[in-house]
Amino acid sequence: MRGSRSLALGALLCLTVSTAQAGIIDFTDALWQSNLSGDTSSSKTRTIEGIDVTITAIGGQGTLTFTDFDGSDDAPCGTILACDTDGAGNGDDEVTFGVGGMNNVERILVTFSQALDVTNLHFFDLFPSTANSGDSQTEKAQWVVNGTSVGQVLDGYLNSGYAETGNLGYTDVTSIVFFADTARIASPRNTDFAVAGISFASVPEPATLGLLGLGLAGLILRRKAS
Repeated sequence: MRGSRSLALGALLCLTVSTAQAGIIDFTDALWQSNLSGDTSSSKTRTIEGIDVTITAIGGQGTLTFTDFDGSDDAPCGTILACDTDGAGNGDDEVTFGVGGMNNVERILVTFSQALDVTNLHFFDLFPSTANSGDSQTEKAQWVVNGTSVGQVLDGYLNSGYAETGNLGYTDVTSIVFFADTARIASPRNTDFAVAGISFASVPEPATLGLLGLGLAGLILRRKAS
């Protein structure tokens, strides 16, 4: 009986280590607004689903901000996002347009202690030209993945300012930089936005867990043979 229990436990552990996780890094959660040991004015690290996520404000004032949520009719509050805050900004409550390349303007850098498969990005205060008189042109949020040229642009499309990408299909992501500049695809001068969240599909299995799974599988086979 004890042997059967051991085998069952081993099988369960094998299944557990190979199962992918999924979730969201929600910058609208009050967890990010709080001040913890190790936080600085420009950077914070929190552990989400076992992953250390560090967010840093670079350029401009270089001050990381999470202001109180001021409302968005279309935001998925209570389902995808907590909506305690308006998300991450630099200096004020947003990432603001600047002239020049990415390294010359305000930006938000998000890094992960473990590579993620990223599906969707979420933004607040990213407005289309129809939203209000202050938005003469549709605002464009830009981002770059893993410090390379891989990245995209999202136009504001809802008058409430909430915006979400489609499924991006990014794999093995360790960093994302958010900005609005004029170098690659020019963002309009009225562009500013807050980074609300990053949805991910899986956490790739660490090599050590894979080896543990193989070892347990071998143990099960040996027990069966005997």
